[in-house]
Amino acid sequence: MSSQVVVEVAGQSSETIELREGDAVLVGREPEASRILALAGDPRVRALTVSQPNISANHLLVRREAGTTSLLDTGSRNGSWLRLPPGDRVEIRSATSLQVRLPSPPPLPEAQDGPREATWIHRGDFHTGVLSSITAWFEELGSKVRIAIARNDHPPCDDRLIGHLPLANGFRLEVVPTRTVDTSWDETLAVLWRYVNSQNAIFASEEETRDEGLILASPAIRRAHRQVVTAAQRGFRLLLIGPSGSGKDGLARCYHRHSRRGGAFVAKNCSLLSRELLRAELFGAEQGAFTTAVRRIVGAVEACHGGTLFLDEIGDMSSDLQPFLLTFLDRGEYERMGGGGTVRSADVRLVCATNKDLRAATVRGEFREDLWYRIAGQVVHVPPLRERPEDIEAFLRMQLLDSRGDQWSALDGAAQHLVLGHDWDGNFRELTMFSMRFPRDAKPQSLHAGDCRALLHDVALAPRVTASSRAASAPHEAPAVSRLAGEAVRHFVADHGHDLRRWDDVKECLERYLKPLLFAEMSGAGLLARREDAAIPALAGAIDADRGTVIKHLNRYFERFKK
Repeated sequence: MSSQVVVEVAGQSSETIELREGDAVLVGREPEASRILALAGDPRVRALTVSQPNISANHLLVRREAGTTSLLDTGSRNGSWLRLPPGDRVEIRSATSLQVRLPSPPPLPEAQDGPREATWIHRGDFHTGVLSSITAWFEELGSKVRIAIARNDHPPCDDRLIGHLPLANGFRLEVVPTRTVDTSWDETLAVLWRYVNSQNAIFASEEETRDEGLILASPAIRRAHRQVVTAAQRGFRLLLIGPSGSGKDGLARCYHRHSRRGGAFVAKNCSLLSRELLRAELFGAEQGAFTTAVRRIVGAVEACHGGTLFLDEIGDMSSDLQPFLLTFLDRGEYERMGGGGTVRSADVRLVCATNKDLRAATVRGEFREDLWYRIAGQVVHVPPLRERPEDIEAFLRMQLLDSRGDQWSALDGAAQHLVLGHDWDGNFRELTMFSMRFPRDAKPQSLHAGDCRALLHDVALAPRVTASSRAASAPHEAPAVSRLAGEAVRHFVADHGHDLRRWDDVKECLERYLKPLLFAEMSGAGLLARREDAAIPALAGAIDADRGTVIKHLNRYFERFKK
């Protein structure tokens, strides 16, 4: 008499075993012949391979003898569970320990938020950024997996492939567990799929913006870009605050594209036109409405109906024109100048930009408070270029030379430090002028700090000696260690009420008092009036330290010594 045993992997697959009298089967992910002999002593026992990660290599021995089917768990990681059909019974012989599990949801993996957001500079390294974040996440979970990178059009790297995650730049990630996993693996894969889908969406959005010429390499500008896209998708009015030349115009166009509206994008600079002309440019004017109105003017509001109106330098809008804009934003209605009181309407999304501290201007009464609340649906701060070293490098890498190299690679190490530490008061306009003056025949590593300093001197409005330029041009003077050590001990005693008594006191004095003082003296940070004035890349370049070290000791210095 034969019997059937169905081996089921929860939520994934099942295998049916036909057993005749005397048959035995070893079930596992990779059943071993030696294991069969050790368990059954019979080389005729056959193997059944079940390629699932929550099945152990040698999981379960199933045997048919004397009209009885027996199941022996061979020490698997997750155990073997018997499904009891309704109305049937199981007899257990010599049971000293017994556990019965009733149906329950599978456990969820830890770190439900998934991997950290990936970072990448250009299309070619998107997959490596995603790989790095996912690898770090699995390390946090304590999961043992092998992750491979492959082209989407290549066959799988592993026949036991479990996770196949296609990426938007033509690659894919293949995730294979290297040890037995439990039922939470399904949810782990679901988290991974959601994460990869979100990163692919971010990649596609950023690629569209890069195609329009905006540099998106630094975490700061990518964060601003994400906020702009979200505001566009949710229909919020947008206010961009940042210095001239930092990329606000490109972000405004990005907003228009992601709003997915059919109307036009129209930009007006509020600082370029007089009050009368700006009102006409915004809301239109009939012929003869004012002295120079020799023809009818179609206003920007009317021209971008169904689209986006970009008002640059909104902080320079005259106070007597602000009420007209406020009325339009409240009601969607406007009047042409000289229009005889005819009220018109338009559906317009608004983006404003300014290089001023508009909050402070509003508090001082220079900008209408009620207008601030109308335009500040989503406020996005666009940082200056000196705080975005990755964008400087990415821009220069895009500028190719006659030697087929790029401008960044043409700079030696000291020159690169000098570029990253420059103030870039003109932001991308100044960087573009710097790039235009590059020798077209420059070879890799051929431009030194002196060459670079000359180029910067040509384009900078007011060239200044920065921390990194000091580092590139001359060796540092040795700091007065004895004086600083004395100052560190004095501050320690003032904070703790006693002198250095224990070795732990010495370590704390060194880490929290002496190191910040040495850092401030060596990097030039001690000359700064405010923590906010610090250019992190320049300070890091001056002392050849990483950004994390600079930020830590800069914060400690200003918290303790420049309160």
